[in-house]
Amino acid sequence: MIRHAGYLLLFAVVVALLAPAASPIQLSHVTSDSMEPTIGTGDGYVLVPAGDVIPGEIVTFYSEEREGYVTHRVAGTTTGGS
Repeated sequence: MIRHAGYLLLFAVVVALLAPAASPIQLSHVTSDSMEPTIGTGDGYVLVPAGDVIPGEIVTFYSEEREGYVTHRVAGTTTGGS
């Protein structure tokens, strides 16, 4: 488990160093416990551009209602894409 976490941390550092700020690949972190136990408060993650999104995947999007980026697990999709 520790070895896996080490590899993940190394990957995140390499991505952060190689990806410019305007890149579609970004690093972020969790600020609440709403994604536990999959992702814990304070955990970091790498954002990559999405292709087709399916239920169960975790996505980050800009919410005009919250005036900021929000990360959620996809519960389902509609023909309108929401």
